[in-house]
Amino acid sequence: MPLTQAQRDLRKRIFKNLDPFEALDPAKPNFLLYEPIYQHCGIEDPVTRLEENIELGGVESLQLFSGFRGSGKTTELFRLRKALEEQGCLVLYADALEYINPSEPIDISDLLIVLAGAFDDAIRNHDALKGHHEGILRQSFWDRMKNFFLNLRVEPEEVGAKVEFESPAKQVIGGLKGGIDLKLALKTAPSFRKNVQKLLAGRIGELKNETHAFFEDGVKSIQQFFDDERQVIFIFDSLEQLRGSLFNEQEVLQSATRLFSNHLNLLKIPYIHAVYTVPPWFKFVKPAEESPITIPSIRQWENDDVRTRYDNGWSALLRLTQKRFGERGYREFFGEDEETAKQRAEELIAVCGGHFR
Repeated sequence: MPLTQAQRDLRKRIFKNLDPFEALDPAKPNFLLYEPIYQHCGIEDPVTRLEENIELGGVESLQLFSGFRGSGKTTELFRLRKALEEQGCLVLYADALEYINPSEPIDISDLLIVLAGAFDDAIRNHDALKGHHEGILRQSFWDRMKNFFLNLRVEPEEVGAKVEFESPAKQVIGGLKGGIDLKLALKTAPSFRKNVQKLLAGRIGELKNETHAFFEDGVKSIQQFFDDERQVIFIFDSLEQLRGSLFNEQEVLQSATRLFSNHLNLLKIPYIHAVYTVPPWFKFVKPAEESPITIPSIRQWENDDVRTRYDNGWSALLRLTQKRFGERGYREFFGEDEETAKQRAEELIAVCGGHFR
């Protein structure tokens, strides 16, 4: 029997509600779909832990946040943003995928540049700072970075025998009309990115000083704008999605491992509480004291011989299913009879492993 238009519309709505890659934001209507599992399942709320770490960190800290794809990391980071804003903090958010190509190897020089560039963009896009960013950022970071390249003292042999442009500086920035082109080239032009990496390989200290100076200037200007010493939090999301392609997966994962295991100290930003998402495997490459706060799976079973159900976990997952399907969709897919619908929904819950996705 063919579906009616109403049934098609219902399925589209349910499919959208089940999208594991659409984050729920407390500032948007879709947050009605959020299920506060940490209040009912005996699980420590990762947002509470992040808040506490930031509070104890003083004026700056580095926070690592992890979880499997589709587990709700961005949703929880949006919750963190709301909670911190309610405490009077300025929270700047950026998505790493707007700045890096997750299918290409990454270097610490790439990341330092895009971090500062993303911080610049986040200031310009923040609701409270729109229209005032020119007074806060007297020069865009992308333009500042272009000037940094132009002012580097470079020996010709550092860029190899084959120089494509008139000077070593142009080997890197030749053809770029403005700083914003630098942002695009770093993400989309592998050859350009390799030239940057080669040029900066022995100058990571200089690059760190340049980017950190930009962060410091930004924080001071923000505090002057608000006329207080409010804390600045910078959330850099989606960094864990470095995964490579069919042809270079191992190369990309190895570059990410080097980045997180060798250069984590360079990602500490002065006067800012930085929050980074990292891959779940990160905890295996760093000491326990630097392990990330990880989104747990929902507990479904007691740890006993008969594998007794943990009712709070099952109830939370059932409520989540009902919210995502909606009242009408829940009846449509699982049955009109309440007990029958519950049994069928629990068949789905039984095989989910405690993971939303």
